[in-house]
Amino acid sequence: MHSDAVPVRTPLGRRHSPLGTALRHRPRLLAAVFVVGFLLATGTATLVAASVDLSAWVEAAGGVDPTGPLSTPRLALEAGLLGGLAATTLAVAVRLVHDRRVRPARAVVPLAVAVGGFAAGVLVGTAALPALFTLRTGATGVPLASAVDPTGVAELVLVFPLSVGVGVALPAALAAVVRAEATSRYVSARQRGFVALAVVTLAATHSPADLPTFALIAAPPFAGFGVGIAWLEFARTGPTGR
Repeated sequence: MHSDAVPVRTPLGRRHSPLGTALRHRPRLLAAVFVVGFLLATGTATLVAASVDLSAWVEAAGGVDPTGPLSTPRLALEAGLLGGLAATTLAVAVRLVHDRRVRPARAVVPLAVAVGGFAAGVLVGTAALPALFTLRTGATGVPLASAVDPTGVAELVLVFPLSVGVGVALPAALAAVVRAEATSRYVSARQRGFVALAVVTLAATHSPADLPTFALIAAPPFAGFGVGIAWLEFARTGPTGR
């Protein structure tokens, strides 16, 4: 006998977690949000670079004089990528708040901790910049400030504190997502791979073309994500985990 029953399609929201649904639903809109954020951040960075002496600012913040011209278009494009990512993240967060399965009130405390951790990480990363540029790199043992081009120095001054801030904030941010029930405690190998790919891509596009500086930018987010995953696994399997 042949059944004439029509298979019932499961709604997207029932097949995926709220976070997965927010990422998969209307991807063209998310792409448009990314483009708008990219353009706004690129334009803002270009205007700031035209009105501010970046070399003097880099010297004041990093304790090193970036001898030579800075590539303003390169820095503006990197700022645009960060702006597009921030706009997309905000759009996903708005979708999560409007998902009935999500409990935003339960995420308030860990989100506050994440914001505080980000600010503290940025301050620590900024304070560490002068010592960072004195590190010896390569076979010749030259200081890091002399091993990269002037634009690379500016990249480190701008991005390294943000990288440290993100690394410090990630464990609490992951806890917020889980507490709000936007996703499960279990993070699959595929999901970890996506995060690793995102970190590597951002580090590669926002650091000079050499391994030491790439590692300096990528290490804090990787460490923060690892701590967050370890905490989630302990909470899931530990004495009080469920």
